[in-house]
Amino acid sequence: MSTVVTPLLKAATWVEQAGEHGLLIAPLNTHVAPAQAPVVVYVIDQGDTVEFLPASETNAQQQDAIHQAALASLRQRLSRIDWEPMADSSRIMMLAGDFNAAECLLLPERLQEAHALLNAPDLLACTPKRGVLLVGAYDPNDKYRLEAFVELCYQIYYGEEDESVSPVVWGISEGRIKDALQLEVPYLRYLQERYGSDADAPPIVLAELNKPAGRVFYSPGQIAFMTLFGTLLAGVYALASNYKHLGMTNAMRFTWLAALVLLPLNVFWFMGAPSSPYDKFYPLLPAFFLGIGGQLLQGRRIKQAMEIDGRLHGVWRQCLVIGISLLTMVPLVAVLISFTPE
Repeated sequence: MSTVVTPLLKAATWVEQAGEHGLLIAPLNTHVAPAQAPVVVYVIDQGDTVEFLPASETNAQQQDAIHQAALASLRQRLSRIDWEPMADSSRIMMLAGDFNAAECLLLPERLQEAHALLNAPDLLACTPKRGVLLVGAYDPNDKYRLEAFVELCYQIYYGEEDESVSPVVWGISEGRIKDALQLEVPYLRYLQERYGSDADAPPIVLAELNKPAGRVFYSPGQIAFMTLFGTLLAGVYALASNYKHLGMTNAMRFTWLAALVLLPLNVFWFMGAPSSPYDKFYPLLPAFFLGIGGQLLQGRRIKQAMEIDGRLHGVWRQCLVIGISLLTMVPLVAVLISFTPE
């Protein structure tokens, strides 16, 4: 009976164990090696258990050949399982149903299948648990889909069942690992606090991370305040700035396009409105509508971002925007007045 060797992904902590027990291991990727990256060990399937291949002199010399033979047996083993879409997302798929399903990350042709099925040139991939490989379509402008994928990975990684492998989210291009997603320290702490309630849960390595501060937003109340004292332009700027930091580029562009229409209409409305005792309440209307609009359009997203890595702009920043908006509106109003018939 021939010996069939297969690769097995193990948690990064296995580097020390492999050294102590003299096991043959290899890095998952020689170009990208984040702190939590799993390592590849080689095993012989013995039914109910596996035998680890020792790092003997002969095995070390033949490691390339062993690796290729292990990939060949892995291809054959995983050929019977297919990608399955996640129930709550059409842009995330899972490969499961086999002890070695996570190791499909080592097979470029199977990742190419995921590219085709998701119609995505770039993918995110994660092996959070034994026998689980997650892949998702990557769109750098869709921050909420990205965060949903990351949270799913960490939720499974910290789950009580099965062996945890790695929470690292890999970037996949042309079926191969290209890079790894770098998460900010506050976000990692949030994920650990939310999903790692078990005292024995695998820890997140934070020591090697040194990331910049999180995103900065304007709250709906601040948007109303800035619109009241800095005109509609200040409020529109705040909405657009929020969309930019939320990664919603299309919404930001639409906001500025809408401003090209709303700002002149706002000026003409004020100039053409008949005089009345209620003129002094006029600035309250744009502030009210933009404040309510900011809450409806961005309130939930900003709240979620604040729980992860977000914070609010200070008063000085609001005053700066108000001042610039007032200075900008003066020539704009002068130009619009010149086109207004007497």
